[in-house]
Amino acid sequence: MSPYDLLPRFKAQYDANNQEFSISGVVRPQAIDELGPSIALLRDAIGRVRGVLYVNVRRLTQMNNAAFHTFSRIIIDACRARPDLKFVVITSSVVGWTSRKFGRLSGIEPNITVEEYDTEFYPGQGFLEEGGFVPILRTQTKMTWRHERTILPRHGMRPGIVMADVCCGIGDFAVLAQKEFQPSRIVALDHSRSSLNYARRVMREFDIRGIEYTYGDASEMLLDQAQFDLVTCRHSLQIFNRPELILKELYRICKPGGRVYITNEKNSHCLGEPRAESIRWT
Repeated sequence: MSPYDLLPRFKAQYDANNQEFSISGVVRPQAIDELGPSIALLRDAIGRVRGVLYVNVRRLTQMNNAAFHTFSRIIIDACRARPDLKFVVITSSVVGWTSRKFGRLSGIEPNITVEEYDTEFYPGQGFLEEGGFVPILRTQTKMTWRHERTILPRHGMRPGIVMADVCCGIGDFAVLAQKEFQPSRIVALDHSRSSLNYARRVMREFDIRGIEYTYGDASEMLLDQAQFDLVTCRHSLQIFNRPELILKELYRICKPGGRVYITNEKNSHCLGEPRAESIRWT
């Protein structure tokens, strides 16, 4: 058995202020006894709550059937014992199986609903998925790269680093950074599948290595903390209603002593204008 096997693989916690029970990580118990503290915490939360209990599984990367049935049974039994209590299960499209699996519970009990957190968080998703964004984003990069290639080395960009490009879009910045500076690894994350498909196609056509294009939610990244020397987020914060959630994640995944590099606009070419609250904030 390796030391890794002895580490806790999942975490459960209850936030009384928000009436939210959350569980994250890999929940694959060999025996139900391993879930004892988490089950006790959920039952305690149910006993304390009035109105709505939120069950947050946005960071739940894996869960075996034994664990799912155990937690589901507790929630269903609570609905039947307390008709006054409602459950809202908060999932994410990034771990899409959670929406499908927990969605079954809403068909069993009307007091259980499932909400996909990132459905409303990305206001321009429809536009991006239509594909008309490519010329705009490519022009944007052409305008800014000649400045950024001289700015980036002042912020830690150098050969051999590990970097993340969050809200990477069509991936042109990651490609240019890889060609110009040769980081050892780039994780490029975005919430648009069509953008990532385009980026992967360009990477193949130009035979570029070292970029991992990843589908993900920038406000709830399934990336370990403190693992990147440089974290970039370009031309993106201004399009979100709550950019502070993304900022928190950018700092979380950056190593101590690393750099978080952000560029922003007075207005968004795609979605915003100067008087918009989120643009003023960022």
